[in-house]
Amino acid sequence: MKESLNISYSQNFLHSKGLISRLIAKSNIRAGDLVIDIGAGKGIISNVLLYRGCEVIAIEKDAVLAKALPENLAETIKDRPEAVVKPIQADFLNFNLKNLPPFKVFANIPFFLTSAIVRKLCLTDSKLVSAYLVMEAAAAARIIGKPYHTESYLPLILKSQWEMKIRYTFDRFDFIPVPDAEIVLVEFSRQENPVVKKEDFTDYCDFLAFCLNLRKSNVKNSLLDVFTFVQLKKIAIPLKIDLQAPPSTLTLQQWLGLFQNFKTRVDAAKKAQIKGSAERLERHRQKQI
Repeated sequence: MKESLNISYSQNFLHSKGLISRLIAKSNIRAGDLVIDIGAGKGIISNVLLYRGCEVIAIEKDAVLAKALPENLAETIKDRPEAVVKPIQADFLNFNLKNLPPFKVFANIPFFLTSAIVRKLCLTDSKLVSAYLVMEAAAAARIIGKPYHTESYLPLILKSQWEMKIRYTFDRFDFIPVPDAEIVLVEFSRQENPVVKKEDFTDYCDFLAFCLNLRKSNVKNSLLDVFTFVQLKKIAIPLKIDLQAPPSTLTLQQWLGLFQNFKTRVDAAKKAQIKGSAERLERHRQKQI
């Protein structure tokens, strides 16, 4: 028994159905939606989703908690015979999303897996419509970037396909055990018309990965391996880029402008040099985990 408690307490669980119900009511989740509850725990979020008429996939990695899920959801299913729920014992990071119909997510995720879960949801091929994820405020700031944090590779990639915003700030005592950090609810909504088109997305990722992974002190040095100095001076003026500023000061719109110039001004040899940069960066990141 002690071992299972240690496993379950590696995650901070929400304990108020009323709070969860109010947050879901303010989301774009509606009756009939397919919704995934990641790290379902004892099923408190899944229960609320079922009461609201959603079809739920409740994913829990811990064997003890997963085994108890059907019993924890039984009362709701009894009250709502039409309720559809699929409890699954699985590691969400290995769960196949590709063949699911359009779906949404509402989840209080394990905080130490925040970046990995966001990447899986938003950067893999699936029909995810929107996601509401409970996470530490500091992690949310790094993932969203401006206006909460400097821009970096991940927020610049995400913002090309997703709208991201902090929807709610929790009281620490909304959780058991009580976390030390500030916790927020972040909404991810897929853009109807992505600012980077699907056919350009891989090239955009490669361009950003190449430029930002150089870790140069200023914009000029970061971009001189892509553009000539003459090109860079011409590009910087309309985009209002300070070539002596750190790359982290550039906005999404400035990076998008740089990428458009990369597509039209840079020769095939330099484009070939950048090809695969995002994949190499991801392999390096995986080695660091």
